[in-house]
Amino acid sequence: MARIPPWSLEYNHKPIAFPDQKPLIKDSRELVPLRPIAEGLGFDVDWNSQTRTGLIQKGDAQIKLIVSRKIAKRNGEIISLDVPAQIVNQRTMVPVRFIAEALSYDVNWDGSNQTVLIKDKAEEGKAPASLVTSPERKQE
Repeated sequence: MARIPPWSLEYNHKPIAFPDQKPLIKDSRELVPLRPIAEGLGFDVDWNSQTRTGLIQKGDAQIKLIVSRKIAKRNGEIISLDVPAQIVNQRTMVPVRFIAEALSYDVNWDGSNQTVLIKDKAEEGKAPASLVTSPERKQE
């Protein structure tokens, strides 16, 4: 059963808004609508409704994923998803950690504020931010 989470999502300390389909938790994974998160990170999104394929691009970076599959391609290289992309209320939902990491961002969980924090990767020569996995979620 999917449920709407009591958490928020930020990119470099700025909230990412989800105007029509809110993030949700399914199979203990935080899922977010593909277009708002990708566009919030500065990427372009193309959708092919016939093949149910999403294409996310910025510069040389490209992610291609197909709804219901647990694999995607990043610049032609196959990468895995914990749970497949899926359609909820006519929106493509993807695991927030997958999409942020596939697009080369750091992802952290701020448990005290119930916030998923996405930020630019640490510059070379600086210590990278540690990746903290989100706490296990109880399913209702």
